[in-house]
Amino acid sequence: MSEYKEHKKGKSLRLTHGQVLGMIWIMAALMLMVAVAIFTRTLTPSNGQSTTPAPTLDNRSQPSASPSPQVRYKTSASTPQATATSPAQTVNHAHSEQSVPPPATPYRRQTLVVELNSADSITLQLLHGIGPAFARRIVNYRERLGGFVSTDQLLEVYGLSPERLEPLLPHIIIDPTKVTKLQLNQLELKQLLRHPYMEYYVARDIIALRRQGITLNGLDDLRALPSMTDSTFLRLQDYVAFE
Repeated sequence: MSEYKEHKKGKSLRLTHGQVLGMIWIMAALMLMVAVAIFTRTLTPSNGQSTTPAPTLDNRSQPSASPSPQVRYKTSASTPQATATSPAQTVNHAHSEQSVPPPATPYRRQTLVVELNSADSITLQLLHGIGPAFARRIVNYRERLGGFVSTDQLLEVYGLSPERLEPLLPHIIIDPTKVTKLQLNQLELKQLLRHPYMEYYVARDIIALRRQGITLNGLDDLRALPSMTDSTFLRLQDYVAFE
């Protein structure tokens, strides 16, 4: 009876082929997990940083970066040896401060100014918008007038519009003493009529009075001529003389 129980007990402890394979797979999986855990701990430390030690260089072998002049000056001044400057260095430093040139004053472009009664055609072309053609017209008209007494007279030059004249005004001055005046008691009819402001009938009356031995002695005599109008008188009064 005892032998039967031992035989049944041994038979109950015997494993099947499938159970043996299952145990082998379980043990293999456990061993694989243990190996992965060991390998992972070897590569990654507990604080998450790389275990590879950072390469260190000896201070004597590291190339020192050259600091900027300001940094170099501050660094040297912080050490006791650098704070003590020799008299020669003090003199050189003071000399360098004194030798620094003052900042240059900005160049201020001078404004071009042309005197209208004395400028030639080349000078007039320096004015913006005045080319050779306009310069010749201005000179020719100035010669007929005897000179300008107002900048508004430039509008009487052919082709010179107010839009073209406006930017020229700050660059133009007029000297009225340079005006050549008409000698009413000396010039002939053609010479009087050459002036742009002289009307034919006014010139004829002047010549007629002179033939009678009558001369004009001033602006009042000129204004009293029968053919004289207010507009003609206002334009002529700056261009006449009675010598």
